[in-house]
Amino acid sequence: MQVCLEWLEAFQRNQHDDYWLGQHGEEIYHVIQQSLASPPKFDIATELLVKAFPYYALNRLDITRWVNLLIDAMLVAQELGDIGLRTRLMEHIGSGRLAEGHFDTAHFAYLYVLEHAHDCDNPDIELSAHTGLIWLQTINQGKPSSHNETVIENALQLAQVAKNPAAIARLHHALTSVYTQQQYLEKAFQFGQMAYVHWHVANNKIEQAKTAYSLAAVYRMMNRFELADAYLEIAEDVFSRTNYRRQYALTIYERGVLRWKQEKYEEAAQWLELAWKEAVVVGINFYIAAAAHILGRVYLKLGDLDKARESLKSAALIWDELDNKYEQTSVMCHFIRLERLGGNLEAAREWGIQARLTCTQIPQEHLRKEMEAYIEEVETVTE
Repeated sequence: MQVCLEWLEAFQRNQHDDYWLGQHGEEIYHVIQQSLASPPKFDIATELLVKAFPYYALNRLDITRWVNLLIDAMLVAQELGDIGLRTRLMEHIGSGRLAEGHFDTAHFAYLYVLEHAHDCDNPDIELSAHTGLIWLQTINQGKPSSHNETVIENALQLAQVAKNPAAIARLHHALTSVYTQQQYLEKAFQFGQMAYVHWHVANNKIEQAKTAYSLAAVYRMMNRFELADAYLEIAEDVFSRTNYRRQYALTIYERGVLRWKQEKYEEAAQWLELAWKEAVVVGINFYIAAAAHILGRVYLKLGDLDKARESLKSAALIWDELDNKYEQTSVMCHFIRLERLGGNLEAAREWGIQARLTCTQIPQEHLRKEMEAYIEEVETVTE
């Protein structure tokens, strides 16, 4: 018990020291693994596990091993009948499955937490589960928007009574992302700024860098390119002082999209080709689809129809798998452009029919109307 307690105290002292954390990850993992099987050490081991999990699993991407530790702890907690601990562990399992790209499993885990967190009188855990569901909204748009709005409303109410400022900042970052995707940019900017200030003051470099990256995307969508560049440089600089292993998949992608928006297509293609390769290394389908999708659009601008077709096909397969109707429709619109550029008008018409059918399934009304107008545009205008 003493050894496990000493590691817990050491972790708490050094939890923001990337060098120390990088040096001792294996020792911490094995201490937890051994202590979970020992009843006198179980409580301390689970406390160390839930504190260490976000860094080693989510930031260093050693996800599967650490999720398996959570599952081992869940089994013991189930035997003990400790519903509070099971709920706490399940929230982290949801985060791990979300990071792995196992979105259905993550959704199940978060619903489990919501079912039990209220009974345990733990608004922080309940808020974290709502935040996870909001992140899922940015990936999978298959659920009706009314459900999405209810999740956001509940999360904002919980934030008023939550005691953990970091949980509130994570909610604000998730709202930044979902509102950026839904093109409510002023809301995205507001929540992004609140999250960024919190992480900066808390000296949490990884979260600060991720939030700066998200703010760069907001400014890019506002066409405020100088500020987008500035925040992207902040993200790159702060990420460079961490061990976060997804930093390049994020920052290289955003650099490519920014150059695309600035109509610097050859430079954009270079960045996005790197981003696609990095996304494949990371192994998250959402990142792969996003990079392939924009890369296909850039190739269309450059007149390389073969490469455009290949990239768009890659993106289409993944958006279909993720049931993201907005992005599915968007890819179909670019296939319309591609076929029209190639003189294949019959194929373009077929893509138009598919795009209109899929567009009707986009849950957000304003995005559905935007895409309806875009279909009209691509069916009549040739670049």
